[in-house]
Amino acid sequence: MANLWSCDKTAGKIYKHSGGTATITTSFSSPASDPTGLAWDGENLWSCDNITNTIYQHSGGTATITTSFSGPGSGLRSITWIGTDLWSCDKDTDTIYQHSGGTASIKTSFSNPPSCIFVLGLAFDRTNLWSVGSNPDDIYQHSGTTASVSTSFSSPATNPTGIAWGGSNLLSCDSEANTIYQHSGGTATITTSFSSPGTQVSGLTWDAAIIYGDIAISSVASVAIQGTRQLYVSAAISSVASLSIAGNYIASGQADITSIPSLVLNDIRARLVEVSISSRALLVAMEGAYIFAKCSIGASSELIPVGRLIASGDASIAIISSLVAGGINIKQGAAGIDAISSVVALASKLKYGAVSISAVSSAEMAALVYIVQSVMGYTGTLTAGDVLIIDCDEQTIELNGVNATQYFTGTFSNLAVGINSLVWEDGGETPDLDFETKHKPRYL
Repeated sequence: MANLWSCDKTAGKIYKHSGGTATITTSFSSPASDPTGLAWDGENLWSCDNITNTIYQHSGGTATITTSFSGPGSGLRSITWIGTDLWSCDKDTDTIYQHSGGTASIKTSFSNPPSCIFVLGLAFDRTNLWSVGSNPDDIYQHSGTTASVSTSFSSPATNPTGIAWGGSNLLSCDSEANTIYQHSGGTATITTSFSSPGTQVSGLTWDAAIIYGDIAISSVASVAIQGTRQLYVSAAISSVASLSIAGNYIASGQADITSIPSLVLNDIRARLVEVSISSRALLVAMEGAYIFAKCSIGASSELIPVGRLIASGDASIAIISSLVAGGINIKQGAAGIDAISSVVALASKLKYGAVSISAVSSAEMAALVYIVQSVMGYTGTLTAGDVLIIDCDEQTIELNGVNATQYFTGTFSNLAVGINSLVWEDGGETPDLDFETKHKPRYL
């Protein structure tokens, strides 16, 4: 279980909490008298001291110091760990620094957010850097690890001194209120708070596991993975009888999952990677997201993907005896589904790409949308008195109030606001259908 850590500048102590609660499991004296920041590199605790202007690497989560070095400025206030590098901030130079690994050498640096006089805390949420400042007492979400700020909001009290990212929520602390706050995600909303174990809390960190290498799991009868993060790595899982994954996160790496008779994926997220899943008897994918990735799923007897998102990538699903797809969303990519004995697709969308479905003995398609920048087409039968409604805003087709999307081909046009005309071409004959076009201006 991951745990919150805090430090207190009056007591000169570092505390390990039980999870994200006020309960303290261990504590020890900080290496100097004015601790103001903490970080966790995946294996070791780091701390910094404002008076000595020094950064300390601890041995694991203990008081033992393995190395130390001076901060890059003269007013060291906080630290965090991102990727393979330590980051620090300095109130005298008004600068945030990226170190080279865990050394005093500086890779890059940039100024505090424009409206912030002092940066007093740093954190990282797996994607973006966060900082908290004084005058104003605001919390800032940066765009990636750059000086650009994407959003900001007021801290919950008037003297913020530290922040951390705890699993899926931002944590902040205030020395005057001597309180630690848990936010709702990355927002100003506070879901819970509790008093610091000391009298003047000055820094926070979270000791979640961070993996920067390769991970391989093979020849295991049963594997259950919850909350695992693999960043900038290659993950290979093979020859496992039963595999259940919840909350797995793979960024900028490669994931290969093969030869699994039973596989359950819940909330899988893979960014900027290639994902290969093959040779399974049963595959259930829930709310998986593949962003800027290539996803390949093959040789499965039964596949049930729900809520799967593929953006700016390719999806290939092949040699599946039974496929049930609900809520599939593929953007700016290509989807290939072939050699399937039975296909049921509900509310699937493919935008600005191509879709190919072949060699299917039984297929049932509802609200399947192909948006490939071509013309709209309707292939169903129309008789006198029929009312066909093509809703380009909701991307639905109804014939006499009944869903008829299965007969639609082409693109839902991005209609301009106002009166539009739709010309019916039927071989030069006089048009005998009237169309009323309505539009809600929601296109970007």
